[in-house]
Formats: sequence, structure tokens, C-alpha cells
Amino acid sequence: MNEFISHLTSNKSIADIAAARGTSPKTVHRHFQPLWLISVPQPHNHPVYDQIFLDGTYLNGGCLLIAATRDYVLAWRWCKQETTYDYTQLIRDITPPLMAVIDGGNGAYTAMTSCWPQTPIQRCLVHVQRNTRRDITSRPRTPQGTIIYQLALQLTRITTREQADQWIDYLHQFTQDCNSWMNEKTTITDPLTGKKKKSLHPSTRPTRVLQALPPGKRRQTLRLPHPPSQREEP
Repeated sequence: MNEFISHLTSNKSIADIAAARGTSPKTVHRHFQPLWLISVPQPHNHPVYDQIFLDGTYLNGGCLLIAATRDYVLAWRWCKQETTYDYTQLIRDITPPLMAVIDGGNGAYTAMTSCWPQTPIQRCLVHVQRNTRRDITSRPRTPQGTIIYQLALQLTRITTREQADQWIDYLHQFTQDCNSWMNEKTTITDPLTGKKKKSLHPSTRPTRVLQALPPGKRRQTLRLPHPPSQREEP
């Protein structure tokens, strides 16, 4: 069992384990096969959980979808991709929770709106930060990119409703103050269609950060008189 867990949670391959055992990879595969055949737990008494996290982890040859609370794994499902069908199969027997956290993918979102239509959805803030860092890096080259990155870092520091409302105000202020800069375009010549315009700053637009907000808050129109701190997270 320890070797199997090590194979799942580290970069130790089947070949590495076989070499350490002094046996063949086929033998290791045969010994590991029963360990994959674990029955998915069925909800007991259908409790209503405060919060359920839905996410997928990609491994060699497939994707493992997991529904979990802070303390327990409630269900899982093996699939090829994070599709609406597979997420529906994952959560269909789970009683709708008071809130669900997802990574922002369409598969989980569509499945939730079908199976748990009354459950509030929160996008995972860590995924928002990760996507922002991927788009503009952790060392943006422009002041506008720095502000967006700092806004993303502040997401996981928010603990009160007042702080959440203030964060929304800051994001709205950014879109107002930097609107002209974000809309700057350059003209390129396409040999087939002629001229077309392309945004110069696509990665700095706050689209991915904005996806962290519930739809009702995306139309927030309040502004604050000063921008957020630009101090780097330690």
C-alpha cells in the first residue's frame, strides 16, 4: 500500500518501484490493480453540508473528479475530461449543500445549475490567483499589470463582507481608470481579410479576475478615492 500511495503522490514511476523490488513492471501493475478498484462511497442519510468543493486532478491517462468537504471526500469519478456529464454523475446523489466552490470550468458550473439550482456558487480564489499569475506573471511589466496582480493576491486575504465589497470597488475603479489603456489597439494586415484590430493588452484585462465574482456583483458601480496597495505579498 505504501508503494502505491508513493506512486500516486510523487514522481516515482512503476519502473522505479519495479527496480527497487527487483521485479518487472508488469508484476507491479498486477499487484496495484486491486488498489484501484475502490468503491465510491454513497451518501449516508443525505446530510446537508455547509460547503462542498468540486475539482478535477489530471493524471496519466485520465482525470479524477472529487467532491469533498473540508474534512471528508464525499465522492469521486474517473473520466477523460471535466465534462458536464461527468460532473453530473459525480454530484447527482449528493444533497445540495449550502454553498459549492468550483474552479470556474464550464463542466462543473453547468452540472451544478442542473443538479443544485438553488446552491450559491463561489469560484475558487486560489484558481483566480493562479490564472492571473499565468496571464501576467508574478512580475508584471506595466503599472496596470501590477495593480491587477495585487488585486488577485488580496482575494485570499478577504475575511469580511466589507472587505469583499471594497475589493469589488477597487476592481471597478481599475476598469474605469485604465479603460483607455486596455482598449489600445494596433492594426495588423491579414493577407486574407485585410485589416483588423487586435488588443495590445489582452492579458491585463481583468476578465479572469472578474470571473471570481457572482454575476450580480459584476455590475458594481461604486468607486473609492484611492487605489489598492501595491506592496508585494511576502
